[in-house]
Amino acid sequence: MKRFKNVGKKVLCGIVLLTSLMVIPSFASQRVGNQLASSATSINYSDSFRGRTPKLIAMNGSQSSVFKMRSPYFLGKSKVKKVEAHVSLERGSSPLYLIVENDSGYRERVLVKKNGYYTLTGTLAGTEARGEWKVYIEGAGFSTSQATSTITVYYDVLN
Repeated sequence: MKRFKNVGKKVLCGIVLLTSLMVIPSFASQRVGNQLASSATSINYSDSFRGRTPKLIAMNGSQSSVFKMRSPYFLGKSKVKKVEAHVSLERGSSPLYLIVENDSGYRERVLVKKNGYYTLTGTLAGTEARGEWKVYIEGAGFSTSQATSTITVYYDVLN
């Protein structure tokens, strides 16, 4: 009988320990003042994806064909940190607008007058990274605009 009392005490201690471990996380997510004590939207990991456009051509201020690229598949919500574009203008090309649009319809454009890196951190920053992205150019003048670009989307995947 004494033997069963010791086993009973051990089982009871185990139940109390497990119960306390289950209760602690619920206390950790309680609000402290106006801030959430636990990080409910913490960053799981950061990554990027990229796409290289073929030569895009816009005539007399018109829009070029649309280049489409897809994000990789990942679990969880994502948040765009920034979008970088490395743009190479063709020799003799007039200035152009490079337009990048995400799957939700948010778009941003940047005026390109010379070869180089351009960072887009306005409208696209903070939006969902998942889905199909569109890249195209619009001529900024009344002559031919031609360019190729490599678009890199930097994002965080959230818990």
